[in-house]
Amino acid sequence: MENIAGSFTTLCESYINLADRFQQLDVDHMTLKSKIIPLLKTLKDYKQAIATLQQENQTLQQEKQALQEDLAATQETCKILTTQNEALKVLEPLLTAEMTNLLTEATEQAALVNETIAEIDSNGDPDLSAEEKELLSMFYADPAGFAELHHQPAASPASFSAQADVVPMSAEHAVA
Repeated sequence: MENIAGSFTTLCESYINLADRFQQLDVDHMTLKSKIIPLLKTLKDYKQAIATLQQENQTLQQEKQALQEDLAATQETCKILTTQNEALKVLEPLLTAEMTNLLTEATEQAALVNETIAEIDSNGDPDLSAEEKELLSMFYADPAGFAELHHQPAASPASFSAQADVVPMSAEHAVA
């Protein structure tokens, strides 16, 4: 029996030893778990931060590309403007006060010429009376008829009154 009691005591000691080790393992597991959870949370946060940074990086790359294209376009425009500026430097002497005065005078003269042309168009013969203008308009309307009318020999007052009848008809013809 002593053997059974010894075996049972050994078994109990082993069980107690196993229970102590299991408890120590459980404590170590809980300690490790309490340390790993913050580590896992930090790792998750880092992964999210990396994903956000990668997305921002992609956005920045696109913006950089757009800015480079804008820069290239602006540089091209600058080259064109520089070329145009160089071409216009030849015209800089025209910007002097003397040239500006000459241009102003020429503009005034052109306005005066245009005004004179307009007056001529509206009243081609300002020195003529209304009767003289009517006579000219009759002549322009029918030069052949006008010449025949004035080349007939002076005759009696009856033939003169016949000529007077013709004149208003010519005037109507000129107006038409």
